[in-house]
Amino acid sequence: MHLSNFFRTAKISPATSRLIAFALLFLLATSNVQASEVLELHDAEFVMQPGDIPPAEDAQWAPLKLPDLWSVSRPGAGGDGWYRLRFTLHESPSEVQGVYLPRLCMNAAVYLNGMFLGDGGKFSDPISRNWNRPLLFLAPPSLLQPGENTLLLRVHSPSYSLGSLSAVHVGPESELRPEYEGKFFWRITLNQAVTLIIAAMGLFMLDLWRRRRQDTMFGFFGLSSLVWSVHSSNLYIQSIPFAARLWETIIASSVQVFVSLIMISLLRFLGLRKPPLERVLWLILFASPLSQLLMPESWSIPAAMIWHLATLFSSLAVVWYLLRTALRTPQLDILLLIGALCLSIVFGIHDWLKQASILQSGDTHWLHYGAPIFFLVVGSIMTSRFVMALNQVELLNADLEQRVRAKHAELETQFADMQGMEKQRAMMDERNRIYRDLHDDMGAKLLGLAISAQRANLPKEADLARSALQDLRDVVSRSAHAATPLGDLLADMRVENGQRVHDAGLALNWRFPEQETDAVVSAEAALNLSRILREAVTNVLRHAQASHISIVTQIDEKNFCFSIEDDGIGLPASGLKPHRGMTGMQARAASLGATLALQPVQPHGCRMECCVPFSSLTP
Repeated sequence: MHLSNFFRTAKISPATSRLIAFALLFLLATSNVQASEVLELHDAEFVMQPGDIPPAEDAQWAPLKLPDLWSVSRPGAGGDGWYRLRFTLHESPSEVQGVYLPRLCMNAAVYLNGMFLGDGGKFSDPISRNWNRPLLFLAPPSLLQPGENTLLLRVHSPSYSLGSLSAVHVGPESELRPEYEGKFFWRITLNQAVTLIIAAMGLFMLDLWRRRRQDTMFGFFGLSSLVWSVHSSNLYIQSIPFAARLWETIIASSVQVFVSLIMISLLRFLGLRKPPLERVLWLILFASPLSQLLMPESWSIPAAMIWHLATLFSSLAVVWYLLRTALRTPQLDILLLIGALCLSIVFGIHDWLKQASILQSGDTHWLHYGAPIFFLVVGSIMTSRFVMALNQVELLNADLEQRVRAKHAELETQFADMQGMEKQRAMMDERNRIYRDLHDDMGAKLLGLAISAQRANLPKEADLARSALQDLRDVVSRSAHAATPLGDLLADMRVENGQRVHDAGLALNWRFPEQETDAVVSAEAALNLSRILREAVTNVLRHAQASHISIVTQIDEKNFCFSIEDDGIGLPASGLKPHRGMTGMQARAASLGATLALQPVQPHGCRMECCVPFSSLTP
């Protein structure tokens, strides 16, 4: 359908149709302007010729297609190979042009229309290494001419290297540079950064191993990381410090070294002690460098391929053991290790197939991107487990410190108790000494006074002397005991006061509590209770003119109570006057938190009751 007929059929206004037509024309113009001017050259001619002088026009040029792998097109060849590429331009370029070589091995020099544009460095041993480095050479626009142009490339590759040349790109520098810088970043800059990270991780792990020599997995991992860092430098280093043959051997055998070390580290880290597999790994680690150093130059590539294949099989054996462990005890760490290791093995198989020229598509090696992932996964798992173990140790230390503090506090308490016991024993010893002195001296005198008063028919004076003697004994004997069972205390009080009442010629009715108790009374409380009861009995004997005394002791859930009731003359009508005995009883009752009450008894007599909380009696 004609465009005008389409606009009429679609019923679009003339203004809109003109706008659409203008937009279509603009898009067409833009697409023509933005069309790539880069030429990708695949047709070339090749001739082997040593030296830096370009071959003559009538040299034995042989046509071929790029990319060209020397291991396929000319196995075992080494030295200088020259490529001639012809391309046609319809007009002279107006901007700076570039010749872009995405990949080659090992070094190259570029000539455009007979003019030297540049090279990748030294062609003599040790040759500059550009096998992984993209090269971009610039040419002034005046160097290219309308019609046919000729590009000569000198590619030098030793026989022990895999000589090659990819398709060549010619075009404006502004279009070639983004692709060049992208490949430069992925192949050079990124690998440099990753190498520094892995090397730092290796030094960190070696430092851990230095601090904990029993954890050999950290040492093997650190060594493996540093060996990989040396191996990885082959990706970006151009100038090497010694002969290229030795460098190639070191780089090729370092694959077996760092893989064997990290596999041994991994097995020991997971506690998978497999002596047969470890012996194979140790054999690969030492035999690979030695064999490649001693082999002829022509055997270098086949020997490296065989050792790489052995390394892949040993890695698969480690994967098998990891899978068995994961099936028995599934753990996220082991699954991550299996995934990272399988990824690295797949990348290694890709590079092995590419090195063997079985896989020819693409120009990128993968293992150098998979190995850092594996190192980072293993390193992070080792670090996380180390941190977890460190946290557990810190928790155990904190718990141990807490236990030590508790034991320290317990020992301090026990020491304080021992000090108190020592102090109490010293006090008891001193009281016993005082008691002996008082008993031998003052006690004998009070006893003699009581006997003399008894013989002289002076009952009050005799009772006073016996009371003083008992007070003396209480001061010493009651204070000499830390605590006294309440039952024993009541029995002692019954004996003492029964003797006094009997000697005074009064009748005594003593009633013990109906229920038994295992309460214990402190020394101070026992002394105060004895003094209160003794003073109450003394008051009855001296002032009540009674013939009968009744003492009742009772206990309930909270209190101990005792009462003294007599049938004497009772309380004075004018009230009880304060005196030293009564004041002393009230003071002792107050110190015990007890209540002390006096009340008359009908038809005559007096009753005193004292109630003491058990909380004040117990020590």
